[in-house]
Amino acid sequence: MAVLEFKTYHVEELYYQRIGSSSVQSNKSRIRLTPAFKYTFTVNETEIAVRLSVVCDPESTPELPFELRVTLTGSFVYHATENDLRLELDQYLRQNALAILYPYARNLVSTLTLNSNEFPALVLPTVNITKLAQQENNQQH
Repeated sequence: MAVLEFKTYHVEELYYQRIGSSSVQSNKSRIRLTPAFKYTFTVNETEIAVRLSVVCDPESTPELPFELRVTLTGSFVYHATENDLRLELDQYLRQNALAILYPYARNLVSTLTLNSNEFPALVLPTVNITKLAQQENNQQH
């Protein structure tokens, strides 16, 4: 059995708002996007909730023709008896839980932007979510 067992996830928020007037043309050019990631962990004995948000906004990317937020919460179970490496729970959550949830958030972003029916689907790059989360965490402290 794994140290961290993924049970399920649910969507907390899907937010999309177009920026600009209705006369704005669809932007078919590639946008260099740096989404922001936010996350929290809630631990209740062995039950863990991991909340992950992906935010794309025109403040960080001025050429972005929309604002977007996707937030989901994953449910995990921690099996301490399987922790042979004796890593801290926080390390498992940052390395594994975020990596498990990111593809779901990535898919939701693509679906949401595709269904805007105005812009091409935004496909977030595959990234080292653990590294990005650590950078975000370092900036917050």
